[in-house]
Amino acid sequence: MNRQALFDYLEEVLPVIFDEPALGPEWDVSAWLNPDFAAEDIMHIKTLQDAPKLMVAGSLSMKRTAHVLICALLAYYKEGVQWNLAASDIRIAYEADAPFGIRLHISHAVAYKETMDSKAYFHKLYFDWCKPLILSVEKAAKVNKLVLWENFFIYIRWFYLTLAPKLSDLDQQNWEDELSRWTGKTFFGIHETNPFYHLNEFKAKRLMEDGSRVRSTCCYKVQLPGGKNCKTCCQLKA
Repeated sequence: MNRQALFDYLEEVLPVIFDEPALGPEWDVSAWLNPDFAAEDIMHIKTLQDAPKLMVAGSLSMKRTAHVLICALLAYYKEGVQWNLAASDIRIAYEADAPFGIRLHISHAVAYKETMDSKAYFHKLYFDWCKPLILSVEKAAKVNKLVLWENFFIYIRWFYLTLAPKLSDLDQQNWEDELSRWTGKTFFGIHETNPFYHLNEFKAKRLMEDGSRVRSTCCYKVQLPGGKNCKTCCQLKA
């Protein structure tokens, strides 16, 4: 599968567009590793969303951006490519009819120069992109980092337990074992507290009929004008 065919495949499966945004204001998420840039952009998003607080825009921006990580995981399992997300051009654009008003774009995906085993690659995704991005947005948008980590975790869990097993053209593996790597207590090192372990082992474990896991934190979607609770919202009663 060539590069464009892979992009087309990923676009069919995930809410990601491999092209420059064509409409609306856009923001360079790659620059959000700097909390000053993140704060300015998220304030603009807050205004367009008519969100009541900066933390609402920050949380929902990260909830959509989490699909970039899933995109990188699917590309890896599908074709073995290993993207350096910190060096890639990742943008979000405002579109009123998109979820939370946010459309996700990857206009340039950059691969690491060296080929790694899966553990080393997952560590790169975590330490080079996930963790610094979440800590930056935590500071910029004044949002609890556990909310942001859970925004990522729900999609990691969804990928391994729901999406990947259904993709018949994907080499099938023991996806529960693959997920257990991400949620292992010391997977990222004995000196690194793994937030996914914490969320998986100690936070909300109530499951819905379809296997979805009820969140332990609220993503704040309900605070948008006309917003409703997510079906897995922790505020909903069993």
